[in-house]
Amino acid sequence: MKRYASFSILILAAVITIAWQGLLPQSGYGRDAGGTHPVLMKGWIDQVGTGTLVIDDMPYRDTSETRYFDGNGKESGPSILRVGQFVGFLAENSVLTEVHVLKPSEEDMRPEVKAPSRSNPGENSQIILEDGVWRN
Repeated sequence: MKRYASFSILILAAVITIAWQGLLPQSGYGRDAGGTHPVLMKGWIDQVGTGTLVIDDMPYRDTSETRYFDGNGKESGPSILRVGQFVGFLAENSVLTEVHVLKPSEEDMRPEVKAPSRSNPGENSQIILEDGVWRN
């Protein structure tokens, strides 16, 4: 009878411990938030070169240890990378360790660059507006 009671107490203790783990506040995801898992940095590829990859105007070096993953999460090679692709990556001291091809969300889209609109020329200018076109 004692064996069954001690076994039940052991099972109860395990269940309570597992349940209590879910109730405790969890540390953040990513090293910056106090967690232990790295968080992928994200960016757009600006240039692909031999041994280098420029992401959002920042140059990164790749090595033989760098791992590449396609859009489906399957490991691949550096040949999958193209200028203009959105990627997630891990890097230490500007050396890439992992590169993942990602699908960008609304927040990840680059802002549109609009050409500045022309303002009216100064009063001392010889330029005049004629039929909606500025002329000398």
